Amino acid sequence: MKSQQLRLPSEEECIQILHDSGAHDLFINHSRRVQGVARAVCSIAKRRGIHVDADLVSVAALLHDVVKHSARGNHGKEGGDYLRSRGLPHIAEVVETHCPENLRTDKLVPKTVEQKIIFYADLRVNPGRIVTLDKRFAYIRECYPRAESIISEIYTFAKQVEWELLGDMHELVLLHVEQPLVSKEQAKTRPADEIKEEILDNEITEIAHSVHNQQNRRKAA
Repeated sequence: MKSQQLRLPSEEECIQILHDSGAHDLFINHSRRVQGVARAVCSIAKRRGIHVDADLVSVAALLHDVVKHSARGNHGKEGGDYLRSRGLPHIAEVVETHCPENLRTDKLVPKTVEQKIIFYADLRVNPGRIVTLDKRFAYIRECYPRAESIISEIYTFAKQVEWELLGDMHELVLLHVEQPLVSKEQAKTRPADEIKEEILDNEITEIAHSVHNQQNRRKAA
């Protein structure tokens, strides 16, 4: 992808786009963490000789959950549609492939380096902090024990992406990223469990619900 051919919004413009869409500060904080991971991955990938448009990745990371708060279905796909309506099709192409449930379709599976970085970076962010992929999936499995088969598929793909982008340097990501936490003001005014629930990745919830519905249909049949 050549972002040089199409203008990328500045950091300030990205934040304005998020506010225009109605995104809550908690979603914006999450997106900043994902952006930090994505930038670190870009840096390491470049050291390994992988060509990547780091500017495009940085912007796409910040905007990847632009309509998550209001999405009625796949928030990646809906986010892509929203960004196209804002005249940002090059960013939309990266954003729309980041949801794990996309692995069930051929059209929206991450294929480019930039798409894979956003997909991977998002999975490295647990509520409130940046973690290893194994810790992230341990958390997901704890939350959704009935979705093990689908979670395993996502984990396998994520590990393949991790090896492709980072090789044995994946642990260096944590050394390159700051760990922004929930502000003291938020901690004082909102219960921790409420904050944790609000920023929990709802794509995993969607997958778990999908599995549950399939199991119910099989029992009914």
